[in-house]
Amino acid sequence: MGVGATDTPGRMLAAIRGLGPVNSRFEWCADVPKAGVLLALPALLCCGLLAKSPAQFQLPQGYYGLSHIFLLVAFMARARIKTVEGLRYCAPGEWGKVLGLDRIPEARTLRAKLQWLGDEQRVAQWASDLCLDWMQSDPDSAGTLYVDGHVRVYHGAKAHLPKHYVARERLCLRATTDYWVNAAGGRPFFVVHRPVDSGLLAVLEGEIVPRLEKEVPHQPTPEQLAQDPTLDNEQPHGNPRDSPAGRLRASDQRHLHQRTAGNHGGGRKHVREMVAGNISEIHAGTLRSGPSA
Repeated sequence: MGVGATDTPGRMLAAIRGLGPVNSRFEWCADVPKAGVLLALPALLCCGLLAKSPAQFQLPQGYYGLSHIFLLVAFMARARIKTVEGLRYCAPGEWGKVLGLDRIPEARTLRAKLQWLGDEQRVAQWASDLCLDWMQSDPDSAGTLYVDGHVRVYHGAKAHLPKHYVARERLCLRATTDYWVNAAGGRPFFVVHRPVDSGLLAVLEGEIVPRLEKEVPHQPTPEQLAQDPTLDNEQPHGNPRDSPAGRLRASDQRHLHQRTAGNHGGGRKHVREMVAGNISEIHAGTLRSGPSA
């Protein structure tokens, strides 16, 4: 059963009868390596790590459950274990105590379970659900958004990607570009992957701004803007220096709506003007959405 496997009955039932997953049970012990990662558990739960996962992911019946795998991967990140292979050099029984189990899965088992959970569409939907929850729970944090582009070098041989200039290596290498949309406090909302990078302006116009229009809370609808164009000038709580949480400028919304309705040239031109006029930190990789104070 492996080193550190002391729960023989539970593992036999999971292997023979397909029962499981087992419940975590914590016992008193001292000098557990890496036990400090448990201090991050409340923050992980508050971010919704386990709240939305059962709706999108499922695992075959076995000894380890979905929560065990998610927590193990999160704790690996906190302990700076960058790969699954890195677990081969860790004591499985000691890590099992952190999860309330006899031992953690071996690298081969964990890799197989991660393949079950690695469907790109389900991962994207899970991330989108978390993003909506974060925005709804704290709409003020969505009032100022930052877009940061990162070039990720590809070292494999299965895909033929175009070359990008990598500033840290001063070379043109095969890579993809990721555009992260973050709140002012640093909380990530979503990420846009671009194997073929058409530039920040094109990504803002074609993907980021339309998605923000749908997901950022407390935005006026096009019908409301047509009836009252001054909605973008309203200020919450009577403070004229605060912009409406997550609200894009009404003029930007109207032009984007016209663009989707068929006014392609004017919409693109206005988005470029909006980016050039309202994003003073564009070359530094930041985006401020909402009317300027």
